[in-house]
Amino acid sequence: MQAHHILFDQDSDGDFHQLYTQPSRQAFFFELVQREGYQGLGAPNAFVRVTAQQRLEAEINGSAQDAAV
Repeated sequence: MQAHHILFDQDSDGDFHQLYTQPSRQAFFFELVQREGYQGLGAPNAFVRVTAQQRLEAEINGSAQDAAV
């Protein structure tokens, strides 16, 4: 799952799989979720998701700044 950037969580009721598409320059992306009995919302994955999105945004902004110079 890690090779495909799939986030995973598990509770006593089941499994939760979550992944995101690459965002466009306007930061539009799709979230894909699969719940197999899982009752939560994937909150443990939020930190990982936000950190990854911030890094990607910094890369995009850095590339845009490099192109402007």
